[in-house]
Amino acid sequence: MLKLRKTLATLGLLSCLIGCFLSFSPPASAASAQPHGVHYCQCTEYVNSYYHMSVPGNAYQWKTELPGYGWQQESSGTIRVGDIAVWGTNFSTYGHLAIVNSISGSSAGATITFLGANQDGSRFTSLNCNDVSYWSTPYYWSLAVYFHH
Repeated sequence: MLKLRKTLATLGLLSCLIGCFLSFSPPASAASAQPHGVHYCQCTEYVNSYYHMSVPGNAYQWKTELPGYGWQQESSGTIRVGDIAVWGTNFSTYGHLAIVNSISGSSAGATITFLGANQDGSRFTSLNCNDVSYWSTPYYWSLAVYFHH
């Protein structure tokens, strides 16, 4: 009888350990701890979300696509807050897009800050994109074409 009790106690302990092991789930990784839907975005996805549009294609293709969505190309030297800046393949293989977030200073010493995804800068989450940042590199300003709505 004592041997039977020890065997049952051992089996009970063993089944408890197996049950605990099978129900254990490791802690969530940083990526899976993100709120539902938050993910790494391309620049085109972020600009589409920001302006509630569905413009197709790579960033460099937006130069020809945006007029069909009611956007007009700014005249040379004209840049306004809210414009979409479009960089072609002279910037990267797929181009790049960003939103003109702010302009400060005079034309000779202006500073333009761009809001966008998948670009340099300290990243934060916006519109379910976890790679959004503000970016300002004067060399690249003149390489973009700007569109206003």
